[in-house]
Amino acid sequence: MLLLALIALDTADLTSSYEAAAYSLPQQAPVPVPAIEQIDPSEYVLGPGDVLWLCAEGGLPSGFFPSAGTSVLYLTVAPDGEVIIPLMGGVPAGGLTLDQATLEICSRVHSRFRGVTASAGLAGVRNFRVAVTGEVVTPGIVTVHGTDHLWDVIAAACGSAPGASLSSVLVISSGGDSSRIDLAGFLASGDPAGNPMLAPGDRVFLDRASDFVEVQGALFLKGPFSLQHDTDGWSEGARGVLEFLRGETAGECILRAGGLTPWAMADSIYIERPLAGGGVEIVRAPWPSSDVPMEPGDRLICPGSPASVSVTGFVHAPGPYPWVAGRDALYYIGQAGGFEQEARQSGTKVALPSGEEVDARDAGPLPAGAVISVPRKLLMWWQDYLTIATGVASVVIAWKSVF
Repeated sequence: MLLLALIALDTADLTSSYEAAAYSLPQQAPVPVPAIEQIDPSEYVLGPGDVLWLCAEGGLPSGFFPSAGTSVLYLTVAPDGEVIIPLMGGVPAGGLTLDQATLEICSRVHSRFRGVTASAGLAGVRNFRVAVTGEVVTPGIVTVHGTDHLWDVIAAACGSAPGASLSSVLVISSGGDSSRIDLAGFLASGDPAGNPMLAPGDRVFLDRASDFVEVQGALFLKGPFSLQHDTDGWSEGARGVLEFLRGETAGECILRAGGLTPWAMADSIYIERPLAGGGVEIVRAPWPSSDVPMEPGDRLICPGSPASVSVTGFVHAPGPYPWVAGRDALYYIGQAGGFEQEARQSGTKVALPSGEEVDARDAGPLPAGAVISVPRKLLMWWQDYLTIATGVASVVIAWKSVF
């Protein structure tokens, strides 16, 4: 009896140790990947290196003894595409979408262990390498996350080069299948079909665009097509070349280029369109009704008011001064040397580009193109009185000399 009691006690201790081991089965959690929660489980295809989590309420057995509580495992997809679950062996996961793989794993756990409720999900994503060639800034091999999309891969190659065709990006899979992706459509409207996720072994190639349009003037040029930017004035302004997109209007082209600056003269936008026999045709395209279709070779010009603020009147150095965002009238008056002695400071006015005139003290930060006017005092004490007296005396003397 004593021997049986000792065996039972040892067995109980051994069971407790196995239960503790089963409860502490989880390996170290993988490093979180930003935006992993934003992936589509029905779209993401698992591959070697991805990590899944498996939570089993009721516990998974360890050895020959059942566990208790909740077991949590981290399962890495092996090179052969399987994940290994203790006492179950390999379960296929590679090549399946996240939804398909988690459903398969949970179904296997339910059928193998009675009374266990399982759930699973994505805990970490794989890294892999993609070849990016053609019209990119730094062609070569880039390392990306499994959740990265086409635009992320091109950004990892430092972005597309000026003149690249984003409307027809070539993606070649590891199996040799190829597809043309309209990345320009994604950048313009957010269409997710133009920004797919990539898989290991994919290759990306950017062609050079065959047709272009030019944009110039008061624009916030964003992206790889900006050629130069002149901060001294609007006459040159920003200049750049964009890929011609069939069916795009002037307004859509402006938005694709980055939009108008605050000093843009929206109602004066026009297109210089080359003619077959030489010369150019001027086509008006005022904003926001800029619905004129663009054509290859068009030059879209957005005039603007000067990127400066003019100071006139009784200051030491009247003239235009570079516009600085957030500065008020006193800043520009200081740039002009400050008020002269005869200046009437309380009467200083600001003419805004809209045509409105406001008191300088109430104007706040000035926009580009504003004009500050500093008037003269009505009377400057003895100087003005002396001037008046001198004028009166001259009139009297002239009158007496006549009569």
